[in-house]
Amino acid sequence: MESKYKHLDQKIEKLTRSQTDKPRTNSRFYPRVVKKTNISFTNKEMAFLNKGLKYSLHHKDKHWLSNLALEAKQH
Repeated sequence: MESKYKHLDQKIEKLTRSQTDKPRTNSRFYPRVVKKTNISFTNKEMAFLNKGLKYSLHHKDKHWLSNLALEAKQH
């Protein structure tokens, strides 16, 4: 039993040590939006664009389904 507990203590110590080590890489993050036009965006628009491609709006317009149907008929 003693060897079993010793093994478990070593395992816990190893896991504790590996979780407290800092990462060795110096990652550099770049802005999400790369502006290649002369169109100027407001700070609010840039904050929205920087949220990324997978960001979705929290609420839909009141008549979004009717607008979708009308847009589909036009094309």
